[in-house]
Amino acid sequence: MPFKTVKKSRPAASCRTLTTVIALAAFTAACQQDQIATNSGADDSYRTRHPIVFSEVPETMDIPVGLHTQRLSNDMRSRVRNFAHQAKTKGNGSVEILIPSGSANEGSANTLSQDIRRTVRSGGIPTGRITIRAYPVDDPKVIAPVRVAYARVKAVAGPCGLWQENIGPKFSNRDDSEFGCATQANFAAMLQNPADLLGPRVSTAPDAMRRSTVYENYRAGEPTAGEYVEGLGTEVSED
Repeated sequence: MPFKTVKKSRPAASCRTLTTVIALAAFTAACQQDQIATNSGADDSYRTRHPIVFSEVPETMDIPVGLHTQRLSNDMRSRVRNFAHQAKTKGNGSVEILIPSGSANEGSANTLSQDIRRTVRSGGIPTGRITIRAYPVDDPKVIAPVRVAYARVKAVAGPCGLWQENIGPKFSNRDDSEFGCATQANFAAMLQNPADLLGPRVSTAPDAMRRSTVYENYRAGEPTAGEYVEGLGTEVSED
């Protein structure tokens, strides 16, 4: 009786295929887990928790007023004029003069406000952009100042120092809630022009005379750099 040939299965090949599938699944899961951890770390950055934002905040200057003060001193007049110039260049071009009401020096403050208004106008602020109003003083014995103010756009961050969580031992590799707040706030305070965070400034037109001098010196084989003059604080072109 002839024997029937039976084909044997190949368990080794099946095992290799199963092993490959498991390895790919583990690699994919690891990549997804790593991506989730990376994204969560980026979302938890101190720049996200304490962003630098633009805010309109008041710039103020207090002017002391005595019981018999009628006019500004020369030094205070220069300060008020410079303050008005800053309101024109850094602010919105409007200045507000706040006069105390109910204080011991209320009469002299009202008289002085007219001199302040003329000084602010000489600093470049038109009359229509100057506002005078009173602010209340509870104690009639107090000698209150006259306050000059304008609104200015500033970069701010914070507030800091809230400490809403315990910064003791942790089992996660994450920063505490206050980490980076002081750095962001200090960086925002140092910005002279907050608009620099939005993009670079527009380049100014080149100096045609200086460019011509540089080309002539270059062709003649002479130095093209400027010379710093001690005491003047400026650079003088070499002709």
